[in-house]
Amino acid sequence: MTTIRPARPDDAEALPAIEQSAGLAFRAIPELAWLADGDNASPEQHRALIAGGA
Repeated sequence: MTTIRPARPDDAEALPAIEQSAGLAFRAIPELAWLADGDNASPEQHRALIAGGA
């Protein structure tokens, strides 16, 4: 069984690389390939979102 937990502040440093890697999967779907070229949120942006409960 897979469990998904809310992100924690300590996760913030790793999240941009995870976003980048996940975005590459969208290249396989022509209609969504543009998502792979988008900017990733910075660790600071992730920390703010995590603090806000997002």
